[in-house]
Parts: sequence; structure tokens; C-alpha cells
Amino acid sequence: MKITRPFTKLLTLAAILPLCAQANTVILDQDFNNGSRSIQDLPSSAQWFQSFNNLDMVETSPGEYSLENAPSSATIRHGVAYYAPTSTPISIAAGQTITASLSITPSSKTPDNSDRILRIGLLHSGANRLTEDGNPNIAMSGYGFFVNPETLRVNTYGRTEDAGPVFSSLTNGNGWTGGTTGGQISDITPEDAFAMVQNTAYDITLSIEHLSNGDLNISYTTSNGVDSVTTSFVESNYLVTDFDTIAFAWGNHFGDGLIDNVAITVVPEPSQFALLAGFAGFIALGIKRQRKNA
Repeated sequence: MKITRPFTKLLTLAAILPLCAQANTVILDQDFNNGSRSIQDLPSSAQWFQSFNNLDMVETSPGEYSLENAPSSATIRHGVAYYAPTSTPISIAAGQTITASLSITPSSKTPDNSDRILRIGLLHSGANRLTEDGNPNIAMSGYGFFVNPETLRVNTYGRTEDAGPVFSSLTNGNGWTGGTTGGQISDITPEDAFAMVQNTAYDITLSIEHLSNGDLNISYTTSNGVDSVTTSFVESNYLVTDFDTIAFAWGNHFGDGLIDNVAITVVPEPSQFALLAGFAGFIALGIKRQRKNA
């Protein structure tokens, strides 16, 4: 049987479409195995800025590196990286989801039962960017997840760019409060919460889905490879959909910790798949006409 060229195209599309439906757009996928925190070469590497000489590269096994955060006082210690240009942030349209994931390993002690001691932000820098190491307490918009590592209690905050510094206070989330510019949007302790312990790797995932009605579905998940805890809610007040920054912060009550496998992905807009499906239909119509004329 002779296989026509349109039919070959259709077979190719039939093979590709299911794969596309499963695929994410990778914005950042950083494992630090180049041994550096100072290289901006997306998507494999983002430059990380520190606040108070707290970041270092640690070789965990031959050729395998992690970024270490080592706070030396009760003052919060930060790490900030940018994964998109200021002028063209990652903008999620309705139907799209942006996901940030990373691995954190408490390495020097068991984290204390300190409220909001671990903080992770998925943010938009706007015009406020670090160009060298220094205190990153600058105004940004986006979302911050303040975690108690003893109970995995998650306090989630939203903020506009008019709010105060990003991660300024260890105890009260100062900089994320202020009426219309920032405030707490969720405070949930899942029933299946567990404590983070020393020398155990925890995979943390932040996910923001832009719903068709304009609201956002926001979730935070922690897993130790056996157990997992998820906090999820719908947000309709602080509706930030542009992102270009990931940040973390914690104080010495957490102890030293290793950060690894930092990834930012976006689920493509459904209309892209509709376009491919429409093209496949066009090919099928061409095959039908070709057979009719044969």
C-alpha cells in the first residue's frame, strides 16, 4: 500500500500531539553541578545573589554540588535568582500554570519549631533587581510561603510591588502586610503534616494556575519521598500573573541547609494544542479529498 505524504504527516502529528499534551516549557532547570552560583545561562543555570555571605557551593559527592545556605545569626539570610528578563517576565494566561520546585536538606541541625522560619517566594521583580550580592529587601510583587518546618504549617502571603521589603522579619511576615498592597491569604495546617528532620531531602513544589475566571489556584507541596503534605486554595485578591524571580530565606533556627534541583516550568496554553489539533484535522481533510480524487 502506498502511503501518501499527507498521511505521513498525520501519523507524525498523531505521535507528537500526546507528547505535547504532557510537556512543560522549561524556564530553569538548575542542579548546580557546574560548581557555581554566579553563572546566568538559562535554562541550565541562574545566578544566585546572597544577602550576608551566607551562600556557598558544597560538593556533596564527586562532581555533585549543592547550594548551601548557612545563616550565622537570627537575621534572615536570603538567596535570590532571576529566570526571565525584567522587560519580558513569564506571564501566565488563563489556562496556564507556573510551577517552581526545589530540594531542601537541613544539614546542620533539626529545624526548631519556629513559626515562618523557612520562606520561599515566587515573585516579579519589576524594576527592582539585584546586580550584586547584598540585602534583597526590595519591593516585589508575587507570593511568599512562610513555613514552620516542625509542623509544615504554611502561611501564604500575597503582595503588590507597592508593599515593603520581601523577607524582612523572622516572626511576623513584615513586608507582606499593608492592606491593599500585601497580606496573608491562607493559613492552613494539613492533617497529615510532619516535621522536617536533619539530613533528609525535601522536595518542595509551588504551583500557580491561572483559572478561566481570572482567579488563581495556588498550591504548596512538601515531600520527603514517602510522605507528602499539600496546601491548596483559590486566590482572588492579589492576582499576580507575571513572574521572573525565585527567592528563599531562613534564619539560624533552621540551621544550615542545602538547596538543589531548582526548576521553573510552565504548562503551555491550551490554545497551542488546539492549533495543533486543528492542523491535524486539516491534514485529515486533505487525505479524504486525495482519496476521493484517486
